[in-house]
Amino acid sequence: YGAYIATRHLLDLGHRKILYLDHASAHPVMIYRFTVHHALIQGYRLALQEAGIAENEMFHFETLDPSQDRKRLQELLSDQSKRPTAIFGADCRLLDNYDVIRETGLSVPNDLALVGYYNLERGAHFEVPLTSVSIKEKELARIAARKILDANGPRERITVKPELIVRESCGSRGR
Repeated sequence: YGAYIATRHLLDLGHRKILYLDHASAHPVMIYRFTVHHALIQGYRLALQEAGIAENEMFHFETLDPSQDRKRLQELLSDQSKRPTAIFGADCRLLDNYDVIRETGLSVPNDLALVGYYNLERGAHFEVPLTSVSIKEKELARIAARKILDANGPRERITVKPELIVRESCGSRGR
C-alpha cells in the first residue's frame, strides 16, 4: 500500500515517467514473492496500471552493486529522451544517489521529483526535505510490545496503514 500511495501521489502531480529504484533481491524466485521488494513493486505497478501506463512504459531497475546503480542512474538521467520526471525508492537509495542527480545538472523538485520509503530521519532534514512513506515504526513497536506482554491474548492479525509524509522533494508539477 505504501508504494501504491507514493506512486499515486506522483501521478496526481502529473508525472508519468516514474522510475522505481529498488535493491536487487538475492532471494530465490519462490521466496521473493514474500519480500518487501515484491510488495513494493506490486504497489508501484498497480498505481501505474490504474493510470493507464503500460508495463513497457514503466521504469524499474535494480542491482546488487551500488556502483552499478550510480552508473545506470547517471546514464538514465543524462539522456533527456529517457529521463524520468520522478523517482520512487527507499529513502537511503535516493539520499545516497542525490549527488548523481546534482552531477547531471538536475534539481529537485524543479526537474525531478523524489518520493522515498521508510521516512528516515535524515530525509526529513536533507537539503531538499524528502517526501516519504512512513511505515509508523513507533506504532508497530508499541503494538508488538503489547502483544508480547499479553502472550495469552487472542491471536489476531494487526495492520498498520502506511502514511505519505509530503515534503518539498515532490513539489514539481511533473510533465
